[in-house]
Amino acid sequence: MAELAQRRSVGLSNPGAWIGHVLDGERLFGYVLVAPAIIYIILLVGYPFAIALWFTVSNATTAHPIAEFTGITNLLAVLDDDIFRRALANTFIFTLTSQALQMILGTGLAFLLLKRFRGRRIVRGLLMIPFTIPIAIGAMAWNWMLNPTYSVINWVGERLGLFQYGPNWLGEEKYAMASIILVNVWRNLPFTAIVLTGNHYFHDAVGGFAVLGLGYLIARQLTRSGQGPPVPATP
Repeated sequence: MAELAQRRSVGLSNPGAWIGHVLDGERLFGYVLVAPAIIYIILLVGYPFAIALWFTVSNATTAHPIAEFTGITNLLAVLDDDIFRRALANTFIFTLTSQALQMILGTGLAFLLLKRFRGRRIVRGLLMIPFTIPIAIGAMAWNWMLNPTYSVINWVGERLGLFQYGPNWLGEEKYAMASIILVNVWRNLPFTAIVLTGNHYFHDAVGGFAVLGLGYLIARQLTRSGQGPPVPATP
């Protein structure tokens, strides 16, 4: 009791010392460290998300921000909109295709980066360029390469005889979707490969595949030589 009273008296007389004493505790100090990140997420992500949910179930407009609760009326109206359904389908096509390509190509690229060769660190650094360059610069470069008039892709394709006239990559629906998926995969593929190479679960999987492949090659060689795999004796 005397010690507690002494701490309280010290806190009242010297608030700085009391705050320092409180922050010495690991539990409270951990919360203090993560508090800025939590506040940042709440203000920039949580609050806009809550407002968006409220707008979804209300009749708020730009002219009348004070709204009334309407339930799922807005959702039902949106589901009847052909443009929304088309946009939703495009979103699923873009997301699923991009992620599938990133995982497949990223896994293959990760296998290659695990091999030892000269200049492997330089290659890893160069692979991160698409992910590290500013998005605006990458968008300008791809906009030039996909331009129907000045497209370097069309120029190369015409010279190689792949097509007589280059397609309008960003002006036609099917080519525009393919172009957006290509740019997204180009930007995120290096990051996916680097993350996989640094994942110890991926290394364990590589080791397991190597063991399975070695066992398959040994069994195949024994079968070709006529020896065959050993047959367990029956009791």
